[in-house]
Amino acid sequence: MVEATALVKDILAEAQNGIDEAHLEVCRDVLRRACDNLQK
Repeated sequence: MVEATALVKDILAEAQNGIDEAHLEVCRDVLRRACDNLQK
């Protein structure tokens, strides 16, 4: 589990490289809202 967690963190860091934290938060908010819409 420790190795898997480290791998996921590395992949996430690579995927988010160069993306401003404010933009990431907007993306997370949009995805949360989309998921909420689908669960209704």
